[in-house]
Amino acid sequence: MAEMQKQSSGNFGPIRALKRFKASGAFLLFISLIILAFILASCSKQAKCESISQPADRDDCFFEQAKQKGDLGICDKVQMNKTRESCLAEIAIQRKDISLCSGIPGMAKDYCIAKIAFFEGNFSHCNTISTAYWADVCNKGIAISKNDSTSCVKVGHLGDRDSCYRTIAQATGQWRMCRFISNESSYDACVRRIALNTLNASVCGETKSVFEGDTCILTIAKRTKDIELCSEISFFQLKTICKDDVTKILNGTK
Repeated sequence: MAEMQKQSSGNFGPIRALKRFKASGAFLLFISLIILAFILASCSKQAKCESISQPADRDDCFFEQAKQKGDLGICDKVQMNKTRESCLAEIAIQRKDISLCSGIPGMAKDYCIAKIAFFEGNFSHCNTISTAYWADVCNKGIAISKNDSTSCVKVGHLGDRDSCYRTIAQATGQWRMCRFISNESSYDACVRRIALNTLNASVCGETKSVFEGDTCILTIAKRTKDIELCSEISFFQLKTICKDDVTKILNGTK
């Protein structure tokens, strides 16, 4: 009996090794089939794009395929210049490789630089952009992402510059930053938003429009249930409305 057990134990090692080899072989075969399927699917997609008769649709097909694979070579199959340029730009952006942008003609180059500059937070790249629009997008985007109001001055378009200051002022709660906004209504909207966000009625008084300041105070008085704030309102009618509304809120009738 002991001899039989010894023989059985001795044979177990080779049998187990054989089973492992078979399992390993099946696993490798499975992986190979997956890779083959992926290759065939890829070839099928390219063949599908090439079989499209409409040039614009065919270009769109190659464009989407290039983005999915991150393959610049597929962009070369795109016939329309602007679509091909956009394709090259998207791949460069995917790779975050600004050196690839330099070889792209047209506005797509500036778009490419602006997007990568934003990802890197690098203002110096914005200086290499020739198109005013994309230069503004670049500088404004980075300034806002860093809450760097001093860089809003780099934005050429007045409306976008005001938007830059306003966005950062509201994000940081610094109402004095609103003073850099050139448009009066935008300035008041900036101050009012910060006052309401912080429930600081004294900031309401910094608006250039008295009416805007009064409605700002009225809103805060109602939110904080502070009837004393109503006395700071200039317009008599609004002051009366404020006191009536806050009284109703305190009495639970509104």
